[in-house]
Amino acid sequence: MNDHRNDALRLTENPLLLIEPISRSDAQAQGLQFFLTTEECHRGHVAPRNVENGACVLCEAENHTGLKFRPHEAKASKGS
Repeated sequence: MNDHRNDALRLTENPLLLIEPISRSDAQAQGLQFFLTTEECHRGHVAPRNVENGACVLCEAENHTGLKFRPHEAKASKGS
């Protein structure tokens, strides 16, 4: 696996990955680094977000590595 892919996996395999949604303000009050919403980000991810800036961790991984984590595109290409 190349270094960029390893960086992306480190971003998404964080032990703070949440199973149940928690609001940004509640996560901030608990001193957590991430929060989870049930809403999709602008790229269609439902993933933890950074408490500090609200950024989706998968979007951050895409921005830093060039890899794409696009659930809607993956579903569309399977159906073709």
